[in-house]
Amino acid sequence: MADIFLNSGDGSDANSGADWTAEKLTLATGVAGIDAAGDRVLIDSAHTESATSISYTCPGTAANPCQILSVTPTGTSGISSLTAGATFTGSSTGVTLNGSFYAYGLSIVASGGNITCGSAAASNQTFDTCTFNLSSASAGARMIFGTNTANAGSVTALRNCVFQTGATGQRISYAGDVRIDGGSWSASGTDPVAAFIPYGADGGGRGGTLTVQGFDFSNLPSTVNLIGISHGGCTALFRDIIMPASWSGAPISSSDVKDGHRVEVWRYKVGSAWNRFWLRDTRRDLTPETTIVRTGGASDDDGNYSVKMVTTANCAYPATVARSMPMAVHNTTTGSSLTVTVQIIHDSATALDDDELWVEVEEPDGTITTDAVASVIATPAAQTSSSETWTTTGMSNPNEQELSVTINASIAGPLLVTVCCAKPSTTLYICPKVTVA
Repeated sequence: MADIFLNSGDGSDANSGADWTAEKLTLATGVAGIDAAGDRVLIDSAHTESATSISYTCPGTAANPCQILSVTPTGTSGISSLTAGATFTGSSTGVTLNGSFYAYGLSIVASGGNITCGSAAASNQTFDTCTFNLSSASAGARMIFGTNTANAGSVTALRNCVFQTGATGQRISYAGDVRIDGGSWSASGTDPVAAFIPYGADGGGRGGTLTVQGFDFSNLPSTVNLIGISHGGCTALFRDIIMPASWSGAPISSSDVKDGHRVEVWRYKVGSAWNRFWLRDTRRDLTPETTIVRTGGASDDDGNYSVKMVTTANCAYPATVARSMPMAVHNTTTGSSLTVTVQIIHDSATALDDDELWVEVEEPDGTITTDAVASVIATPAAQTSSSETWTTTGMSNPNEQELSVTINASIAGPLLVTVCCAKPSTTLYICPKVTVA
């Protein structure tokens, strides 16, 4: 492993890059000509590099990544600290960084074009305490993380990074596996209508996975959506995030979500209140409900709650089904019959049939049992009515029903219980406190 030194203050690409007295001038031209897998590129935090286009392919690999560090120099070849600030600006066609590396403290700016990181196959990149800024007014500009190449993959991690856009149509695009831990959206710039978009969703593309946790979106407008136009085969998971005060946006608008795309938000703060979850795909919305709740039903530190399921028009038995999240209940009884029961309520004088609503139970050995209608040619029957007590504020025709299946567990362990609904445009409330008796 070698150290290569970079400083725009008094560097030259004719230099060796061997220490602070012989620094290279540019990353894209000077360093790129001599670095090897596993090298460290030490950049003076005062470094500024600007060109029509900055394109750098790091020789690092997943097994032997390079390090690209913004630092405070000391002595001939030392560093006194990691110090954010080294800046790279692409003024026309943006900035492209490929290969595998760990980067600290970089400021990456595209005053024209895109910021593209890891678009080449097999890139494994980690950005720590970096900033990404699309400073142009181009609505189509993107911060792109990950590869959209056929038969390829990429992994991108962004830790405590800050993002800024210059137009409402700009987005962060994700492909491969992208994970964002901590960080925030800048208070400067022009706010987007939506923060993220699967790479290629507005022009074709492949699947991608986005995970965002501990991130602060509070500087964005209250109407912002987390995901813009989507693409099938993609998933996005947000956890423990802070949203703008009085947030009225959504994980993704119902008109933008596509088949095969799922967006999940778990624990998100709006104002001073923490909310439990919001899950959306093309078949259903799942949100917590704190008014229409079962007496003695599910509760946590924030009080009693139920799961509100709102199905879309894209539900029809037996092909297209809306599903709740799996609800886990631990079972220790084996070798004898057990009845697993879930309580639900909906606002209708007509009971739901077993081809409209049912429960599936998955045992630890993989056995799945359901109370759905036995066959597509069988005659549906109403699910059992229930005598459980619910708070029914606002309901005209509260209808309590229960979904039950009998199992005979072969091994102890968690039972995963999922409520399935094939009736379109329906609202129902599920108590996630499952009983096994």
